[in-house]
Amino acid sequence: MRGKNEHKVLTSVFVSVLLCSFISYGQNFKKVKPYSWMICVSWNAMEDDGYQFSRLLDVKNSWNIPVFPSSINADFYMKKGMSIDAVASYNQYKYGKIINVDTSRSGR
Repeated sequence: MRGKNEHKVLTSVFVSVLLCSFISYGQNFKKVKPYSWMICVSWNAMEDDGYQFSRLLDVKNSWNIPVFPSSINADFYMKKGMSIDAVASYNQYKYGKIINVDTSRSGR
């Protein structure tokens, strides 16, 4: 019995090593510069109802999503995969949404 168990263990180790050993090649950063500047505009969605995780997907009553984009991002690519990133955003609480278990608050 011991020989069969050792054979199964060796086979599973061999298969695991075979499946987990891959060779990956990264891109050559000396020749490839994907971009110089990247500007992004996006939305922020805030869920701050005070119920932690129990009402996380209650979008209608809890989430505060602005009508217009509320975030801008500027990214400058330097070299070898390094970049500098600056982000600015604002958020707005809407009256009637649940904010910390209260519906009478609003503001920015």
